[in-house]
Amino acid sequence: MPRPEDRNASFDLLRLVACFLVVAWHTKLLGPSSVMLAPAAVPPPITWADLLYFNGFLLAVPFFLTLANWLLYERLARPDGSAYLRRRLSWLGALYLFWSVLYSLYEQIPFACGAEPLGTCLLRRLLTGNGTAANYYLASQILADLTLAALLAVGPGLRKLLGVALVLVFLVVELLALQGRDGGLGLFWSPLSFAAIPPLVVLARRYQTLLGTPAGVAALAFAAVATMALEWRLFATGGGSWVSFPPYCRLSEVLAALALVLAAERWRLPRSALLRHFAEQTLGIYLVHFFVIFAVTFWIGPASATLVTALVFGLSYLVVLAARPVLKQRLL
Repeated sequence: MPRPEDRNASFDLLRLVACFLVVAWHTKLLGPSSVMLAPAAVPPPITWADLLYFNGFLLAVPFFLTLANWLLYERLARPDGSAYLRRRLSWLGALYLFWSVLYSLYEQIPFACGAEPLGTCLLRRLLTGNGTAANYYLASQILADLTLAALLAVGPGLRKLLGVALVLVFLVVELLALQGRDGGLGLFWSPLSFAAIPPLVVLARRYQTLLGTPAGVAALAFAAVATMALEWRLFATGGGSWVSFPPYCRLSEVLAALALVLAAERWRLPRSALLRHFAEQTLGIYLVHFFVIFAVTFWIGPASATLVTALVFGLSYLVVLAARPVLKQRLL
């Protein structure tokens, strides 16, 4: 009969394998090739397969960060954290960084830079602000990959300092990369949005008797699917780009994430730290998508979108970083 510590090591290894598979799918090594970044005068027809792929693409990022977060803070921060697991995490970070950057270069550079050398192309386009969406996506993805690899490599004492430094880096890149664009968020799936603990979690707990019932959760899930269909119908008929989404393409994701949190509350699932982190970070990224994009694009207009977007991201991250211990103690 295997000892408990042997079983735990096996489960840790399985989690790491699952984590790498999700990351490999996110970087399109195991999934279909994405068409959302290909430059085109007319957006390609949107199908349900595209819809499922794109939403799965968004879910894969917080899912990977959730696993890394759980492994780092729930396992490695304890005195009994195993050196075996720490070694596996460092290898996972290296593999993620290697494959993601390699595939980004392979897929995006032909569209973005042509025959121009990569370093010259990226620097010129980022500093002059006349790059294409593929350039910005490539730069933001490389930054996100470096962020994750760094967070997996450093010790607990350096993570807060690294987080503050990354805020400044992302602010600078956001300001440089989005100059001259029609609004939108060049780094809207960056780790900045994953750090939030959204206030909607508090509202979900407050109105749990009404929305937390099985009927309430089912109604929210149905509303999310119906809104998603409407959003993408409007998007398909109204034009637009695969990268800069109109502001109405966020409500369904907020509803779906809220249904996830309420379902976790209803069936006592937040006792699992893994699921709790996943629910919080998924809801966090969707809330940032909807509210920030809607406010910047609809109320402020594209002229000031670059500066306001960067400031909102940086300030909200700093506020959440400072308030996170209090929120966890009192609300979660």
